[in-house]
Amino acid sequence: MKKFLAITNAELTNRNYWVVLLSLGLILFLYYGETIQNGYNLDDEIIYTDNLKTINGLENVREIFTKNSFEFEDFKFGYRPIVLLSFAIENHFFGLNAKASHVINLLLYLLSTYLFFRVITSLFPQEKAKLSYFTVFLFLILPIHSEVVNNVKCRDELLMLIFGLLATYYWIKGTEKPYKFILSILFLYVSILSKKSAFIFLGIIPLVSYFSVEGNWKKALKTFLMMIIPVILFRLTMRIIKKGKGSRVYSAFENPLYESEMLFNKTVMILESTWFYLKNMLFPTQFVSYYGLNTVEINEFGLGSILAILFILLLSYIALRGLKSKKIYAFGVFIILGGIFPFINLVMPMVGVVAERFVTIASLGLCLFVVFGVKELLLRQNKRKWENYAFAGLMIYAIAYLPAIKARNGEWNTELKLLEADVVKEPDSFQINYMLASKYFFQLPEVKDAGRRTVLAKKSLDLYNKTLEIIPTREVYNERGTLFYKVYGNDKEAEKSYLKALELDHNYKTVYYNLGLMYHDKGQTKKSIKNLIELVKRDKDQLKAYYLLTKQLSQIKKYQEALKWANYSLKHNPNNAELTINKANVFYSAGDLNNASIFYNKVLRDLDPNDVTAKEMLKRMKAQSPK
Repeated sequence: MKKFLAITNAELTNRNYWVVLLSLGLILFLYYGETIQNGYNLDDEIIYTDNLKTINGLENVREIFTKNSFEFEDFKFGYRPIVLLSFAIENHFFGLNAKASHVINLLLYLLSTYLFFRVITSLFPQEKAKLSYFTVFLFLILPIHSEVVNNVKCRDELLMLIFGLLATYYWIKGTEKPYKFILSILFLYVSILSKKSAFIFLGIIPLVSYFSVEGNWKKALKTFLMMIIPVILFRLTMRIIKKGKGSRVYSAFENPLYESEMLFNKTVMILESTWFYLKNMLFPTQFVSYYGLNTVEINEFGLGSILAILFILLLSYIALRGLKSKKIYAFGVFIILGGIFPFINLVMPMVGVVAERFVTIASLGLCLFVVFGVKELLLRQNKRKWENYAFAGLMIYAIAYLPAIKARNGEWNTELKLLEADVVKEPDSFQINYMLASKYFFQLPEVKDAGRRTVLAKKSLDLYNKTLEIIPTREVYNERGTLFYKVYGNDKEAEKSYLKALELDHNYKTVYYNLGLMYHDKGQTKKSIKNLIELVKRDKDQLKAYYLLTKQLSQIKKYQEALKWANYSLKHNPNNAELTINKANVFYSAGDLNNASIFYNKVLRDLDPNDVTAKEMLKRMKAQSPK
């Protein structure tokens, strides 16, 4: 290792590279080894554990590339086929195995760090290898990355980074063998298919062409023009291969910019978001899984805004001053500024306002800026042993943040532990309060101990009430209503909450069903029927609603109306066995056994030969009419 630290990047051998990879692996295990014991966590179900495109292994590969990546309830959005493909392959070999998922994430993080080392050593062959190692060592232990490493869902960030770094590496090597330019473009295309944050590399790679030993402005401009190719490939993929458009409703609690009626100052939001990233990339004071409304200043021009302006001006000055002489720290600053620019709520509102994972690429520039910037400063101070000072500073930083990273790894063990930790750090975050309230609420059916059940119900209700104080939403009123009805048995409060949800959104389908179900249970048949009709008019695929609607109409002997809605359901779902049985049930309730028999037999003949309900009803009818 001592010999390795004395040589330049150009003198590195394959053996040296293996030593680097092994040492980085050991450091990674020291910092993140216990994450292997963690379970699945926040949003993992959206991208993997509840995603039908991934949990069936390699059976749905076609759908991975032709449909939106995320589809649940009314949401259909995102296109990250490479990430879904990685989960499908993982599932094919390991099934749903949280340990396997975390091991793979660790290996991907290690690979991204190693590729960063290869990029630096290839781009700056004249520098000492120890500086390149210091840089990637800092990247590996950077505390802000704990959120990406711990969250299985963040594999999109890791794959995007890996393929982006491969694109950068092969572009550098393209001067030796031109075919590597083609590989670079293909890797960049795959990086974009992992996550669209990869578009930042469209600017980084031309910078690489300028900052390389033989680089110049003409070369950088040619490279920039070539970057249109992966963009064209991505657009063609979206137009030719992917089918259907996405649909997602954004809410004010995710970002005030989504709500035009909410009071906010966009300039302040941009500056505060910028300061959040600049501050937390190197010296985070806490780790939080979700920010959103009430976590970042959106109105008053304060200290954070002032510091953002000062640091942006300072960094811009440093970058421009070092541009002509191709200083490596200036290269790092350009990556920092370019890496955070898309995520400061200037170009478009960001979900959650800010998030640590958004600056994964920018952190590459930070590490370059810190290590090579410190080198420059110490040399100007005539510090002959500047390398020792730099190494000592790096070790102090690494040791100081190790306990914080370890503690965060433990908080990511389960979703409940994560949310309980984060609500203390951001007590006014709508999303964290809401997610924790839902977590307690959905745990209640599994809790047998009456005392524990009472405590959880109280915690859930308090958190729901707090979220409504922050901003009233249909989802919170709906779940709060169900809590009152199912747990507290308070029909009046439940009804108030449900109706409040409908005031906020007259098309909120979930609450129509909940009202229909509650009124049915209370014997208020007319009110139940009214809400169920409203629901099926808005959504023709509500199978449970059709069943409950026709059942109640039959009970009050409105058979013709029940038959009307049974026919309506089959008109829009003609080959559905459940709805066909539902129609047969209406005939049976009306005493029309002949027609009932026709539709029960239709199910067994045309739709589901093994349907238990149809067989049982035919058996019962035969017993009623022996002839």
